[in-house]
Amino acid sequence: MTEIGLTQNEAKTYLALIELRSASAKQISEKSGIHKRNVYESLEKLMKKGLVASGIVSRSRHFEAANPEQLLSYLEEKEAKVKNLLLELKSKYLPEPANDEALIFRGINGIKAILQDMLKVKNDLYLIGSKGYWKTLPELKFFFPQFENKRIKLGLKIKQIYDHELRNKRITKFKLGECKFFPPQYSTPIHIWIYGNRVISLFYADNPTAFMIKSQKIANGYKKYFNFMWHLAEK
Repeated sequence: MTEIGLTQNEAKTYLALIELRSASAKQISEKSGIHKRNVYESLEKLMKKGLVASGIVSRSRHFEAANPEQLLSYLEEKEAKVKNLLLELKSKYLPEPANDEALIFRGINGIKAILQDMLKVKNDLYLIGSKGYWKTLPELKFFFPQFENKRIKLGLKIKQIYDHELRNKRITKFKLGECKFFPPQYSTPIHIWIYGNRVISLFYADNPTAFMIKSQKIANGYKKYFNFMWHLAEK
């Protein structure tokens, strides 16, 4: 019964009463093995929850468990309170700021955070200067396949312009994906990712560093750059 929100003492007290039907605090204490003072405390809480009633029997206060079906009413009441709380919290939850914003991400965990953000934003992805690291980094060995499965389920397309040295490599193949290649002289260690209102500048090293700009105007501008480069890039 602790699974439905009762404390251990409350659960033992209620179960003892179910068997005793009507009993004094002393009898409940003996049946449940809980100290009498703690029994009184549990009974008070159970009465507030509508799971126990009390009355006078032979000048002594006795307690009786409510019908077990009352537990459903108790749970329904808790559910209603949670829903009301959620509505209140949602009304206070600040949406993503409309103003432009810049963030820095460091390390593999930073890369993972950006990949998760891609799934959250749910827009197609555009990558410039990709070297396919997210398929080859051992630190992403288990994380990236999970990301890919979710991306495909969401129907997010991906267009990538790879560095020339990756031509004919299997790591350039993606479901829902297209790719082209830069000429050899334009290879660079810098990657640019564009999705939604985000632009990411990423540099892979011993400790990867990424700069994220949140701005729809800037993202739109970078998409124009991407489309121009896509038109010129080699298949």
